[in-house]
Amino acid sequence: MDIKEMSPEQKYRHPWELSRARSLLRELRPFLKTGEGQRKAIDFGAGDLFFCDAFLRQQPDYTVEAIDKLYTPALVELLKSRIRGTDRIRTAVSLKESVFTQTDLVLMLDSMEFLEDEAHTLRELASRLKSGQCIMLCMPAFSFLYSQHDVVAKSLRRYDKKYMRGLLAQLPELELVRQHYFYTSLFLVRLLQKLTGADFDERNRAIVGWRYPEKHMITKLAVAALDLDYGVNALLGRIGLDLPGLSLMVICRKSVV
Repeated sequence: MDIKEMSPEQKYRHPWELSRARSLLRELRPFLKTGEGQRKAIDFGAGDLFFCDAFLRQQPDYTVEAIDKLYTPALVELLKSRIRGTDRIRTAVSLKESVFTQTDLVLMLDSMEFLEDEAHTLRELASRLKSGQCIMLCMPAFSFLYSQHDVVAKSLRRYDKKYMRGLLAQLPELELVRQHYFYTSLFLVRLLQKLTGADFDERNRAIVGWRYPEKHMITKLAVAALDLDYGVNALLGRIGLDLPGLSLMVICRKSVV
């Protein structure tokens, strides 16, 4: 979750967050090297460390450097108090402060859309990535879905495959390995909101709180439905078929020098 979207009212994680973390981690697993000593990852735009925590629970060989311009010492202390494995998370407010000059993985999940010059940041991150290693990107999809939700979140743009191919053409050191849209069901909901002019939240918040804990049957059913949605989109994407989705997932590999 983006730090700007944190709220005391959001007691439980939204099914979208739970499913996205599970699905992206499952997609990422074949691209990770394990069992060869300690490895490093950079999570750029890491927000409230929810994904870092989920990643580290599955990957004991990794240490993560979480980077977010909104981190303060007090906020970092609060965020770390809510998660496990904090000894394997270090934080920084910018790439200039980063100490991971060589890393085995880069994550940029729903943060690229806030950057004025995303090509420059991707180039900087790629320069820290070891040859043959991967960067996973996730971003909101389709410009025609840009709405009040994006304005409130301070997002600058939404993405599609054509835009990403053009962006990656500026970065020859990165080879596109996999990309597909996901969450067709949520795409349809957002499209309906856009067409009808329905406000996503009467108080103009980017994320509406979820009322049910993770183990509640309603949450489990919602997460299972979104997991299935993601899985279908991932499978179709691998055979060159696309359904529209609310988000776009991209994996690139740094060329071997």
